[in-house]
Amino acid sequence: MSSHCGTHIEFPYHHNKNGSDAAGFPFGRLISDCVLLDYSHKKPNEAVTLDELLTVQEKIKENDSLMFYFGCDVFYRTEKSHERPYIEHDAIKWLADVKKINLIGSDASGIEIKGVPNQPNHQYLMERGIPIIEFAANLSKIKKERFVLFVLPIPAAGLDSSPVRLVAYENEI
Repeated sequence: MSSHCGTHIEFPYHHNKNGSDAAGFPFGRLISDCVLLDYSHKKPNEAVTLDELLTVQEKIKENDSLMFYFGCDVFYRTEKSHERPYIEHDAIKWLADVKKINLIGSDASGIEIKGVPNQPNHQYLMERGIPIIEFAANLSKIKKERFVLFVLPIPAAGLDSSPVRLVAYENEI
């Protein structure tokens, strides 16, 4: 089984061999307040821009986790599974450095322009210790914009990524 199958989290070790792996990543960061951002109107190869994120910046607090809903989970294990929107690099830098997000994820197969060499968004986030969740399932079932996210990986030493169970607790936060 690949560690990058299904809904999975990529830890900093994925792009930074001095970063935390699945066993060493702080468990407390895998339970956090999360914001669900709906960009389901985006088409494949269309960017989520910094300007768009600036219009919702008051929703994102320091140490929040972010999940981007693109409506791509319905394409998992189909010929369209890698057709996805992406997040502009300037937007990633702003989320990491200004908003100081905890982790980022989406229901798509990635957050990069498909096929871009060296995955600059991954590199930038991993250098800052920010993990990435890919292929998140069932984001459309979450009713609240803010919720508590529980990320439950396999804590195995040496894994750069792990399949996860994601649990959204929609209490009054």
